[in-house]
Amino acid sequence: AESVLRLMVERHPDAAVAYNNLAQTVLDQGRAGEALPLAQRAVALAGEEGPVAAAARDTLASVTRSLSTDPQKR
Repeated sequence: AESVLRLMVERHPDAAVAYNNLAQTVLDQGRAGEALPLAQRAVALAGEEGPVAAAARDTLASVTRSLSTDPQKR
């Protein structure tokens, strides 16, 4: 899944949903430090309202929480 999502963000650099899904996938693999800029990009692209924006904010919050509770994931 990660390789497909990386291809998606490469081909569609303005697709917030692709960045969000990649960030969540990377986070799920225990790589919160790598997920952080992906989640931040998703939030920036998603705008203020809508389901993608809400999901991107949730993912960013999860990444931030993971980094604050386990510094080894940076």
